[in-house]
Amino acid sequence: MTISIVGLLPSQEREVERRTKGLSHKLRFLPSDRKPHFPSSTDHVVLNAKFISHKWTKAAHQQIGRDNVTLHFGGLKFLLAIIREM
Repeated sequence: MTISIVGLLPSQEREVERRTKGLSHKLRFLPSDRKPHFPSSTDHVVLNAKFISHKWTKAAHQQIGRDNVTLHFGGLKFLLAIIREM
């Protein structure tokens, strides 16, 4: 499964990578300051809702489908739990 994650700081991205080592998921980190677009290989999207524009949510729903989009409202522990549950 490929998970695209939007809206993390580079240091947070590195921490998530470190803490999810060994999981079978492939993580892709997308910067929120770019045009909303997801790689075609994306199976699920996690949006850091506090730090993105609504354009990202709209694009995720259109490109990936509502059922495969998770809004994350903060905290790396919560994000890691979301990733591990997938």
